[in-house]
Amino acid sequence: MGSEMCIRDSVGTNGRIHICHAKIYVSTKLAGQTMHVLFDHTTIEIFDTNGVLLGSVPHPGTIPTGGFKVLTIHPRTTRPQ
Repeated sequence: MGSEMCIRDSVGTNGRIHICHAKIYVSTKLAGQTMHVLFDHTTIEIFDTNGVLLGSVPHPGTIPTGGFKVLTIHPRTTRPQ
């Protein structure tokens, strides 16, 4: 990733994180848990508190004021051993 930022956010009761004018569905099983979100102008990556990548989505780009996109993370295809 290029120029990137990292924030911490909690997963809502609906299983979503709100960032960069996007409502990103992570999982209702993770509701209330804190996630680390790393993003730049092309990609948003969601990590758990242990640093395990849960998945990613393309950055939604420019959204009109008051608007948002609803996205679902693309889960990892391999699990850490």
